[in-house]
Amino acid sequence: MKVLFVMYAFPHPDKGFNMYTTLVDEFVKNKHEVVVLAPGDASTHVSMERGIEILRVKSIPFKNVSKYLKGLSSLFMPVRFLSALRKFY
Repeated sequence: MKVLFVMYAFPHPDKGFNMYTTLVDEFVKNKHEVVVLAPGDASTHVSMERGIEILRVKSIPFKNVSKYLKGLSSLFMPVRFLSALRKFY
């Protein structure tokens, strides 16, 4: 089965894990085709991390910023995600 996880936070392999990384790992372990869509710091790109295909989308910072920037990020992130999906898939 093909599965797309859209996440507002997906840590890099060397920076820890959360409930969703564990869930994604289980899907991969059970031979599902998984793609994770998550914000990134640099340019928008696809990479393999922990054997998982991850599309990291350049976005406005939304952690530890003012409410104004967080609001702008929340407004524009879905648009950037959709644009990146169309470009790479």
